[in-house]
Amino acid sequence: MPDKYLLQVHTQPTGVSAPTWEQWYTEEHIRDVIYFQVAKTGAVYRANSDVPRSQGIDGTAESLSLNRMKSPSAVPPDGNDFKRYLAIYQTKHRHCLQQPAFKDHVRLTSELWGGEKTVPDIATTSPQDLELVDVVGSKMQSTDAAPHLIYCKISGPHVGSWLRPEHIEAASQLEGYRRTLVYRPVSASRPKEGDSMTTNAPAELENDVLFMHEFEGAGHGEGLESVKEALEAIDGSEGFSMSLRSWELFGSEGFDGKCRKPERRNDG
Repeated sequence: MPDKYLLQVHTQPTGVSAPTWEQWYTEEHIRDVIYFQVAKTGAVYRANSDVPRSQGIDGTAESLSLNRMKSPSAVPPDGNDFKRYLAIYQTKHRHCLQQPAFKDHVRLTSELWGGEKTVPDIATTSPQDLELVDVVGSKMQSTDAAPHLIYCKISGPHVGSWLRPEHIEAASQLEGYRRTLVYRPVSASRPKEGDSMTTNAPAELENDVLFMHEFEGAGHGEGLESVKEALEAIDGSEGFSMSLRSWELFGSEGFDGKCRKPERRNDG
């Protein structure tokens, strides 16, 4: 069974190149988090799709998130549609970033960009603590990170009504489907003021439900539109916004019970 909690972090580098950011994540950051037991497993993904576009009422192309905002009570998109990286960490901790091991051992600077600037200086970050609601499919702990994800976030009032099978069924019909993990935000998990990893993170929306559809291969990519259509077909969409995106894995640690030693540490 997956761990009860998940820390997800959307990021977008602004002061370093994408290759440098990916090197830092795979050689330093994700290893710090797993090696020092802040979390049990970690996986980091890059986006391999934009948010699907829908036709706006004025004939212009709108993102799925923006297009679904049909009433003044609609929850606006949170900006993560524009971030190119997603890291997810399975953990037993309700508030992962507040753990002493994170504060003591997880570095927020690197020799890769000169060692002076910290993460908030060279990237925008948006962390969020999540709690597992359901597992559709295999409930066994994965022995490897899912190579591909379709990530769906729905925001708005009464989001419990979205825990329905239509778009999960659409995802399950795509090539390489593994399972779906369903999450809700941990209550009162907004970033603390002054936390160096979360200083530039926007306030969290609590009326969310998140679906992480796991896939073995990339064959699902052409089917992203079918999942979008299934979402749009669900009744009761007034006041909701949705975000849907495809992701590919480029780094992971801890799934085999082991973690490689973090690179470039000066403390042995």
